[in-house]
This record gives sequence, structure tokens and C-alpha cells, in this order.
Amino acid sequence: MNSGYIYALKNRSFGSNIIKIGMTTRKPDVHAKEIYHGASGVPEPFDIAFACKVADCEVAEKKIHRRFNAYRSNKVREFFIIPI
Repeated sequence: MNSGYIYALKNRSFGSNIIKIGMTTRKPDVHAKEIYHGASGVPEPFDIAFACKVADCEVAEKKIHRRFNAYRSNKVREFFIIPI
């Protein structure tokens, strides 16, 4: 069991209804900065729309991704077309 955070990130370059939903064992703001600095295809930084500490972030992420699977923008990415 890994305690950590579930987060929803927005990026104004992607439009208002594209949300990245994921998990991290670090602070969400640190993770958001890492994603931005580590990806050459992201023109602007991510903003944290939601973050919540959970007892098991891996299990929580799997449940959330399963629940929102129909809203994925790409079946192998953590981006969903849903309003925050």
C-alpha cells in the first residue's frame, strides 16, 4: 500500500475539458512541475485543479481510471475529456 495523492491537472493549451488524472507519492505541485519540465510536447505548465491524499494511491487511481474509461482522450494516456 502506497499512500500518496490523486490529482487532476489542467493545461490551458489542451482546452477546458481535457483533464489529466493520475497519482503521485510526492506532493502534487512537485509532480506537476516534473511533468511539464520532462515533456517537450507540453507548451505550458499544468495547474492543479484537484488533489486529495489517499491511503493507497495506486488502487485509487485504478478505480478512477476504470470509472472514467469511456472519457479517455487516448486509451493509453491519463487524459480525460470531462469538465472538472
